[in-house]
Amino acid sequence: MKISVRGKERIPTGPIIIAAKHQSWGDGFVMFSQIDDLAFVTGDHLEKFPLVGGLLRKMGAIVVDNCGGAYARARLIDQELKVAQEENRRILIYPEGHLAPIGQQYRYKKGIFHMYSAYNCPVMPVATNLGLRWPQQHWRLNPGEAVVEFLDPIEPGLDKESFMERLEKTIEARSIALLGDERPDGVVIGTTLPDPRNLTS
Repeated sequence: MKISVRGKERIPTGPIIIAAKHQSWGDGFVMFSQIDDLAFVTGDHLEKFPLVGGLLRKMGAIVVDNCGGAYARARLIDQELKVAQEENRRILIYPEGHLAPIGQQYRYKKGIFHMYSAYNCPVMPVATNLGLRWPQQHWRLNPGEAVVEFLDPIEPGLDKESFMERLEKTIEARSIALLGDERPDGVVIGTTLPDPRNLTS
């Protein structure tokens, strides 16, 4: 597997929020290899694994209460986000909140807009086709080129509806384009999937 990173010249100096497509466990490894002093947003579900909670804190992760709703969002903005801003750090978030199957997506969560408004800095959309080479949660890699592409930043000042629409369309359209001819069989490209946390067995 070869990883090609494109568009790094588009990354502005200073604090930014990196909003990336999430298709694979490998996404985080690629981002940490490319961006210095990176904080990242993750759900508190990871803290249930032994030792992981301490590691997340040591790495400067912004851990969000998945069930906290508006309270968790307010705490994120008022406390942890301010710390990251004061330290001039760059923040990584996966706005879908889940690993998405290749060619499909989950509804983008509004928390990214609240961060965008509170942090008052550009948001950098990132598209990828890494899921073709490193499928979701598997450790098996498929040969070929994987692309991670930094797209044009979204400057501060947009309202929620305009921002969310632009972010989602930008990331999804480019991620689908990066699939080229390798679109998986039986998948309706561009489908928005239901939130898996709302599904019952």
